[in-house]
Amino acid sequence: MLPAFLERPLLRLDLDDRCNLKCDFCPTGIGGNVGRGSFSPEILAPLVQQLGNNIWAIYLSCSGEPLLNPRFEESLQAIAGASGSRDLTIITNATLLSETKAKAILRQPVSRIIFSIDSLRKERYEAIRKGANFDTMMKNVRRFSELKGSRTYPKIIISSILMDETEDEVEDFADFALEIGADCLRLQNLELIPETNPTEKPSSLPPALMRRMQKVCLKLFLKGIVFDFPFDFSAWKFFSVLQGIRLHRRKLDYCLYVLGRVIGKLGSHCSYVGLEAVAKRDGSVYPCTEIPCRPWDAASQTPGSQPELFGKSISSYLRAARRRFHKKPFSRCDSCRFYNR
Repeated sequence: MLPAFLERPLLRLDLDDRCNLKCDFCPTGIGGNVGRGSFSPEILAPLVQQLGNNIWAIYLSCSGEPLLNPRFEESLQAIAGASGSRDLTIITNATLLSETKAKAILRQPVSRIIFSIDSLRKERYEAIRKGANFDTMMKNVRRFSELKGSRTYPKIIISSILMDETEDEVEDFADFALEIGADCLRLQNLELIPETNPTEKPSSLPPALMRRMQKVCLKLFLKGIVFDFPFDFSAWKFFSVLQGIRLHRRKLDYCLYVLGRVIGKLGSHCSYVGLEAVAKRDGSVYPCTEIPCRPWDAASQTPGSQPELFGKSISSYLRAARRRFHKKPFSRCDSCRFYNR
């Protein structure tokens, strides 16, 4: 069981849980936009205020493209105004990142912006990111970097899903990160994207590729850029986690979060439940994306079939979920394809 000072999770929510692309490795792209929509500012602001200081960071994307929200600027302003000094992160495919939206992001206290780019070769990129225009995306990313200028924040992160088809681009991504003045290059293996059956093949991570990535890690480190390969639990992954301190405004909270995750992993087979919460468009909050139990709902504090999961605040609800999981994992956890890895 974690001490209270380590039980301050990050919250993931979609400003819009639709997507303008149809990537076949993404559950949203495969499932389409049926039943999906935008998170309204009227629900966003009260929800963030209710979270208090118990949530140290907010990711404004979970399964969709936040820039699709027709009230994007208003929504971002609402959540930024209510979130105080929390770490705010935006994850986007950058295809809809107009100059107006770029300036709106730069006006708010956004800590990090993550650009999802899976290839730097036009034909390959457009085959992977179905519906995207490579030239538009590159123009938008470069313009954002220019508009940011010498600002410390938001930190720019280039994120790519490593596939068998893109193993030859690792060095190209490093050069691109240097070219646009990115603060971090993040690679994750396609194998770990849950609940999809893509036509692309995950990288088998051959030893030769791992040696190449270690050289890239050293090259970027000497230039002050973090190289993050999230699912390689080696000494240099630990090194990238330490470097990650530089990417956050709330550096102490980041360290406490990492410590809580490590202790949570050692104490149970999952370090996410209760430490990474997810908010839905109706204002409900879940302790994990995979858990279908009744959520915490600000509008209804009536105990349900699982009263031990309810409390007077979201923080007490998340702590209760973690305690219950620690005793016995939720039934859905047995079939989880991602968080148990």
